[in-house]
Amino acid sequence: MRSAVALVRREAVQTRARTLVAADLTPAQAAALDREIVAGIVLANGSPTAHSAILTRSRGIPAVVGAGPDVLGIADGTTVALDGEAGRLVVDPDPETLVQLKAQAAERDRLLAERWRPRPAPR
Repeated sequence: MRSAVALVRREAVQTRARTLVAADLTPAQAAALDREIVAGIVLANGSPTAHSAILTRSRGIPAVVGAGPDVLGIADGTTVALDGEAGRLVVDPDPETLVQLKAQAAERDRLLAERWRPRPAPR
């Protein structure tokens, strides 16, 4: 799963990709998420094997699930960084941590793109 560094927003329509913070998502809600709008997901409930988590992972949207009810109190506009692979969430990271997490996310994205790049057909 990719990493994401984004701002928390709970609004449905946005102009930039943001991190969605919610109590839970149904599989239908997870399947309907637009990657242009949702850069990552933090769920208070659920587990990594929940249908919604599997769907978001298959769509390349990083998610931290089962983060606990305190995440629902994160104020809109608060910077959050999440690592869906490790299940790590950092609320209001310091600049050094943010730079480190962005670099890790870029490297994961590079590796993922390399892994999935089209290969020439065998002759």
